[in-house]
Amino acid sequence: MIETHKNYHGKHLLTVFFASILFATLGMSMNQVFAMGDAPSTCPNRYDGPIMSFLINNGSNTFDPIANPGVTFNVNTASSYDVTFVIHTSNMSSQNNTNPGTTWYHDDVFAFADGHCVPDSKITTILPNQDVTLNRTLTNPHPGYYSQSVFFATFSTLSNPVTYNVQWIDSSSAPQNLQAMAASSSKITLSWTAPVNNGGSEITGYQIERSTDGGSTWSTVDENTGSTSTTYSDTGLNPNTSYTYRVSAINGVSTSSPSNTATASTPSDVTVPSSPTELAVDAISSSQINLSWTAPANDGGSAITGYDVERSLDNGNTWYTVISNTGSDNAAYNDTGLSQGTSYTYRVSAINSVGTSSPSNTASATTSTSTSGIVLNNVQSTSGATTLSSNRIMLSDFDVGTGNNRLLVVGVSADQSDVNSVTFGGMHLTKKVGSFYNNDAEFWYLKNPTGNGAIVVTMNGQTSAVVGAYSFSGVNQTNPMPTKAVRHNINPNSPTISITTKFANDWVLDLTSIYGDSTLGSSTCTQQWDVNMPSAITGASSSKIVPTPGVVNCKWTASSADFWDDVAIEIRASQ
Repeated sequence: MIETHKNYHGKHLLTVFFASILFATLGMSMNQVFAMGDAPSTCPNRYDGPIMSFLINNGSNTFDPIANPGVTFNVNTASSYDVTFVIHTSNMSSQNNTNPGTTWYHDDVFAFADGHCVPDSKITTILPNQDVTLNRTLTNPHPGYYSQSVFFATFSTLSNPVTYNVQWIDSSSAPQNLQAMAASSSKITLSWTAPVNNGGSEITGYQIERSTDGGSTWSTVDENTGSTSTTYSDTGLNPNTSYTYRVSAINGVSTSSPSNTATASTPSDVTVPSSPTELAVDAISSSQINLSWTAPANDGGSAITGYDVERSLDNGNTWYTVISNTGSDNAAYNDTGLSQGTSYTYRVSAINSVGTSSPSNTASATTSTSTSGIVLNNVQSTSGATTLSSNRIMLSDFDVGTGNNRLLVVGVSADQSDVNSVTFGGMHLTKKVGSFYNNDAEFWYLKNPTGNGAIVVTMNGQTSAVVGAYSFSGVNQTNPMPTKAVRHNINPNSPTISITTKFANDWVLDLTSIYGDSTLGSSTCTQQWDVNMPSAITGASSSKIVPTPGVVNCKWTASSADFWDDVAIEIRASQ
């Protein structure tokens, strides 16, 4: 056997002649075996055998070089990695006995071949047909970063060793020339130069930190941008505030030291918003007009917090405040308690932290004069996730209103389950229509409800759900919902449904459910609720008064195309 060290430690030649009886036992001719440390012949009563398993852990991932010969992984030059491998000993030792002995393997983890008696060259505790598990923590044999090829082999697997590759990588040098510039009262843009030295591994992203006390304390804006771009926009900032930044580079093993710091201050030029646009109004009964509009194109550098709604009885000569601040950025409002057969003109102004915008365009509508038709007494909605203990969603206090021939309609949109039951004040509702192809959408109803009570929706399983309720008077009690429609899609798009009504002066109710990462808007029927639960469900409902029988189309525009279910019903007037 010839043992030779690799060139970066010089050349050494050792020739050992095995007795002819060993050749006969092994049935093979000896090849060169590279080893410092322990030679195989120095291991007492040696048991040879293959490496049965070999696992590598570099602190973040585990690798199997037997299943993936030559696998490559990264390790920080200042760190280490662990190997765990199992040698299965033969039934007979090299001395043709089964007495306690040793086993042997060699490797080149220190950049030269090194032999190892196990447990060592003097202790004999290894037995035949035994799994011997070995654990080692390995460090960088050279300073700096480089690519290292490593093998592990036993005496019986010299020609087929376990091999893998280690990329020893430094942290990159720090980014340079960081600059910060205020782009608005709520945004600062950063730019910098990539590190001169990437540490031997490509830059994969940057960590962005900011300070509001000149660099004494730091908070992380973005743990990892996941991009090699050397620009970044920090948004949602406060006006008239000084911010200090630093940036660190991320490569395959670690995060660099920070760049230089850079400071910028947001301006205080926050203004009132621009005006809302596209105000539209719709008289839906003798006592209610619904408004919708488009939010201002410019919020003035401060988020919209509500809207001022005004109305006029003399076509805009004199204005009265309906509500001075809705307290919501929802671009819709329902004006109730109006007089029948009366014309109302409206305008809307937006509110932010600075003040109130100039008004929108004006829009007018006239309430109906019919006293025998359908009247919408109340509409409410809520949302939430059910619990394992109850699987319930509740509208805690719902008033069905007054008037004759009342009808309560409850709509449920859910993502993971359908409805088991619905009750109002302990009275059970009846299911009218449902669709549960992609998401669940269902309408339930109760004739002639009275008073105030809790609407309790019990689902068949855990889910996120949006629940809404309508209460009407003036509804036919014999056949309150003569027509229904059901629809779902099989290709992502926006919800739409058509229903053909049978009677005059009826209402159409639409209910849709779509995945919660898609929001809904721009309903062609009158929006009654539109609730988004991100990453769960968006549930929305709209209505339309139908003076004469015919086809009614209710459509929504989704922020992103997705799968949905939609149901619609006709509510028949009692005339």
